[in-house]
Formats: sequence, C-alpha cells, structure tokens
Amino acid sequence: MKMKYFPFNREFALQMPEFLPRRLMWCLIFGCTAAACGTANRTDPSMNTNADARYQVQGLERPGLKLAIKEAITRVPRHRFVSEELSDIAYSDRALPIAHEQTISQPYVVALMTQAANVVDGSKVLEIGTGSGYQAAVLSELGAKVFTIEIIPELAADAKKRLQTLGYQDINVRSGDGWQGWAEEGPYDAIIVTAAAPSFPPALLEQLAERGKLVMPLEGDEVGLETLVSVQRVGENFVTSSLGSVRFVPLKGEARSGAVGLGKEDLKQPSALESFMDEQSEQSRFETKTTDGNSQQTVKKKVQ
Repeated sequence: MKMKYFPFNREFALQMPEFLPRRLMWCLIFGCTAAACGTANRTDPSMNTNADARYQVQGLERPGLKLAIKEAITRVPRHRFVSEELSDIAYSDRALPIAHEQTISQPYVVALMTQAANVVDGSKVLEIGTGSGYQAAVLSELGAKVFTIEIIPELAADAKKRLQTLGYQDINVRSGDGWQGWAEEGPYDAIIVTAAAPSFPPALLEQLAERGKLVMPLEGDEVGLETLVSVQRVGENFVTSSLGSVRFVPLKGEARSGAVGLGKEDLKQPSALESFMDEQSEQSRFETKTTDGNSQQTVKKKVQ
C-alpha cells in the first residue's frame, strides 16, 4: 500500500481554535497515520511477522473441505515458497512455476489431496515430489510426521533449508527417486505423490499401513490431463476412488525408464460385502458435529 503524504503547516496548526486541545490535535494527526500503516500490515501477507498469522488463501471457500485443513493452509506463508517475482500472486488459487521447470500446486488441490489422504494430527506421511516444500509444510501444520523425497538435488537442498528457516523441524527431506518410496521409515498412514505417473508404484502400495491411503495423479490417454486417484489399503486388498481431473508435472526417474507399475485393474479389489462394511466403518470414524444457526446436528461425512 503506497502511503500518501500531505503537506503540514506548523503555523496553521498553532493557530487552530483554542477549544481543540493541542495534545488531541497531535493525536489525531499521528493516530491517523499509524492507523493507515496498520491496515497495510494486515492486508499484505509478506509484511506479517506474527507466528499465529492467517493468510488469506484463495480456493479454500469451495464446499467440502475440512476446517482443520483450511486452517492449516492459512498458517503457511505461501509467498515464501515461490520466487519474489511471484509473491504478489502467491495466494491465488493457481499452480505457479518454481525452479527446474517444476510447479507448486494450487491451494485447492493441496487441500483436496491432503483431505483425500485422511491426514490428521499424528499421521505418518510420505510425500513423493518435495518441490519447494509447500505441501510438506501444510502436512506439518496438521501435526503429521513428514518424510519427503525430491529427485532434483538442488530443489531438495533448497526445500530443506527453507523449511528449517520457517521452523518446520519435523520434516525429513531426502534427495532421490521416489518410485521405491522410503521403506526403512514405513509403513505410512498416507502417501501423497505430487507428480503424475502412468501407473501406481508397487513399492508405495507395499509401504501403506493398514487403512492407509495413497493419493496421486494417474496419466490417461490425453497428454497433460490426469486423474487424481486415491487407493486405500484394506488387508491385502485395495479400494480405489477417482477424485477428478487435474494437471501435474510428470514424475521423473524410474517412472520414465521402463519401471513396472500397477494399474487399477491390477489391484485386488475387496468383495461387495467387504466394501460395504469398510464404507460403514469409514463413515463412523469421521462422524463430526456441525452447527447451523441456532441448531446443532450430527453429520456423518464419507471421506473419499
């Protein structure tokens, strides 16, 4: 916010009516200036140094997103995860470019993937594709223990430094190919892949904990358009759900060098009775109370 300065005539101030106390006059003059500066600080996220600050992020007004996830996203200073040139549009609901021809996902997609993976306080989460570290920071704000892998060494190093600078000490960053996961730290309650692959990496499915979820974009027939898919492990079976069309950068490494992956048709699906029982169990786990006006009602929410 650009401040406007007005010429001030001291002689004029001294000749103001005697019924206006001089002390009040100076308070009015400098008080207005201070108020204007305070407004600028509150509306410009980059000037906010309060650790409990909330950033106004676009895209979170869409229906269906959990309050805890939206609050976690508003606590992350997104402008610190993009270049200075893009800081003015950092909080818009769009994907933005970062170094090495990679991107930072739009806030709504970050929220959608986090919610689909059932990430809550105490979850152990593996992320494939650290990028600038934004998704990892959101997961950490939810109270998750985060392990994240980035195939581009420079991005991994920058993300690790950035996250530590911002105080995210519970995020473990590794440089490497994420196709094989991070087996020694598994199993995981959730695995989030932030780049598109032609199939599911078998190692990631193996590293899912019981009832754990893998969320990732799968490539289709149309180039540049993928389907966001969640896979939940139920014993030796896997339940898949499609979450809609998305656009992601391609997953690098083994995913492009002939590594054998699994398609939806390769996953062992539970019987109809097992699916029904699992659905009922899942609904009861996520029973929450919501307030509408003066009335309060219990709503059962199915997590896709």
